[in-house]
Formats: sequence, structure tokens, C-alpha cells
Amino acid sequence: MTKPFKSDGCSGTFMCMLRIGWRLLYRLGRVATALPPWEADCEVHDLAYHPGGTAQQRMEADVKLVLAIAAHGYPALARAVFFGISIGGVWWLWLPWRWGFGEKYPTPYRRVSEKRLNGATVAHETGLRLMNGERIMAGDRIEFKDKGP
Repeated sequence: MTKPFKSDGCSGTFMCMLRIGWRLLYRLGRVATALPPWEADCEVHDLAYHPGGTAQQRMEADVKLVLAIAAHGYPALARAVFFGISIGGVWWLWLPWRWGFGEKYPTPYRRVSEKRLNGATVAHETGLRLMNGERIMAGDRIEFKDKGP
């Protein structure tokens, strides 16, 4: 049974602490935005993690997130994030941010049906989000392409 998509942004203790620190810097006027610049990238990462899929798809999602964080000017953080998601994002841990968190536990690596991938619906509270360089609105249908075997 598929659970509705819901992103927690950048999850995990380390990223939550960074988010708190970032908000403090925002209140002090040291940064221009209330959320870190990589927050939308974490939501795109969650979109990829929600249905699960193959080990290759997971690696592609993880690398995409790491490269996005580095592109925002935080390469050291990107390396730390890669380490964290490599360990904490595995399908067999019973965590709310694991690979395949939108499916019933456990969700081992597997091919996901095209119907499941094409039917994924995004439900963000904030409206506009970036995904692969395109603006999307809450409720838009997003297609995840399965590269096959």
C-alpha cells in the first residue's frame, strides 16, 4: 500500500541541527533566506526516495543531492551528507526517511512499475518547487523514469 507523499525536507539529526543554526543566522541577519539553499534539493531527493526502486536509482538520487549541495557552495557539507544518506537511507532500516518510505516496510531494492512511478503526486505545503530545473506546483504529476535493468 502506497502512502501519500510528504517531504520532511532535509531529515536526520545532523541536517535538523544545521537547519536550526541556519534559522538563527537568518534572524541575526547573516544569511538572506530563512531556509538553507539546499532545502528544495532535499525535497526532490525525498521524491526519489518515496517509491523506492533499484540500488542504481538510489545512488543517482544521492549523487544528485550531493552535487546540488556542493553547487550551492558547501562541498564539505555535501561530503558529510553523502556519508549520512549512504548509511541512514538504506531500505532495511525502519526509519521514516529510508529508501522506499512511501511503501509498506520492508521495501527492498526492486524495479517499480511504470504505473506507480507515473502516478506519483506531489503534495507540498509551499507551492512552487524545483525539480530537474522545472517549476512544479503542488498536485502536479511527476514522472520518474526507470532506467531499466
